[in-house]
Amino acid sequence: MFGFVSAVQINCFVLGRENCPEHMSATAIAFINMCVMVSGLTLQPLVGLLVDMSQRWRVGVAHAGDQLNLLIDYQIGLSVIPVALAICVILSFCIKESYGKGGIEE
Repeated sequence: MFGFVSAVQINCFVLGRENCPEHMSATAIAFINMCVMVSGLTLQPLVGLLVDMSQRWRVGVAHAGDQLNLLIDYQIGLSVIPVALAICVILSFCIKESYGKGGIEE
């Protein structure tokens, strides 16, 4: 399932290449690769924050550091991943086909 919904990432590279001038295509692909790395950089702290917030809601702020995280805390924290993947799949249906002609003329 993860591979199925992650396959739409290839569309980002195609869109980057087709919607910029040819002499800027390497820069566009480098920018897309940077965005992929930054998404991992921001997703990991977000998951940790959601796990901590889930524990605080469950046991209260005063006892949050005294308790271990339960399965539900991790399920809530990691729920951001399938939500983001679902958004990406839905947005991929909004992409118009260019039939390899590109969007920008030089």
